[in-house]
Amino acid sequence: MYLSKILIMGNTMNEERFFEPNATSLDNLEKNLDSCKRNIQLRRCEIAFLTDSILDMAKERLDIGMSGYEILLGLSDEIDYLSPSVSKEGVLEKMPDLMDKAAFASIITEKLAEIGMELSVSDFLQAEDTPETFVYVRNSLSDEAYDVFSQEFSDPKVSYRDSFREAAFAVADGKSGYCILPYEEAGGARIPGIYNLVAKLDLKITAITPVFGIAGNSEVKYALFSRDFVIPKRDSETDRYLEIKISDSDKLSLSELIGAAEHFGLKVIKINTMAPFGEGEEKYYSIVLREDGDFVPFLTYVTLFASDLTPMGIYKNIE
Repeated sequence: MYLSKILIMGNTMNEERFFEPNATSLDNLEKNLDSCKRNIQLRRCEIAFLTDSILDMAKERLDIGMSGYEILLGLSDEIDYLSPSVSKEGVLEKMPDLMDKAAFASIITEKLAEIGMELSVSDFLQAEDTPETFVYVRNSLSDEAYDVFSQEFSDPKVSYRDSFREAAFAVADGKSGYCILPYEEAGGARIPGIYNLVAKLDLKITAITPVFGIAGNSEVKYALFSRDFVIPKRDSETDRYLEIKISDSDKLSLSELIGAAEHFGLKVIKINTMAPFGEGEEKYYSIVLREDGDFVPFLTYVTLFASDLTPMGIYKNIE
């Protein structure tokens, strides 16, 4: 209240600014920013020189039949020199490390492409042909979800189960190609029981759709799950989403991961904290990213630098 009175008095009496920044400090900040930009560029150049020597090794591995993804996995255990050398844990102290890692992932992706090892999403998320067979627990909401999902297939066939668990196990055991399960409750949170079930069975999300119900007021979202990744085509009319889970104890912090995603032009859509599956197990974060940029350099980044990260699915959000 007192501050408001001061501001009003300043505006009505002589129109003076409430705070006048020191011009010298502003000038110094601008000069320091230019210096920081130069240093970042110099570090990027040095990282590019490092990748040149790595490419010699990559070419040799390519000649013996290794894939780009396998080369990245091999590198992931040998690039500790990009880990922070400072003892502090704060984000600001780790900023050079964050930028170096992102730059390394970008440059190695570009240079692998130059020697004929262009990476694609399918190199990281192995996809297989999936039969057009569906299972779900039948009710009006799941029927509505099936009507939406089945439009994406040429010859869908459906059967029913008595429980979500039975439907999920039918896919995990290879008896059916897809199962349809409720996945997101009102407010946007993942349904813990379903999340834990599909995570334990390592099922992959292949599509998500909102379901409105007969009254048109339902806020539930249903997901289509398969045993393997099914990678939707990227086009200008449809957004692709990548959902991942990462352990709370991963050597990549949540802030690092989000910063890297934004660096690569991805949009962070949702973050959920998932409770441990059982006693003694880790807490996980569920993160949904939209491909406003390109998933490939980000997938390169997490392959190189994450220790306990699992892709949960790549999918379209079908309306």
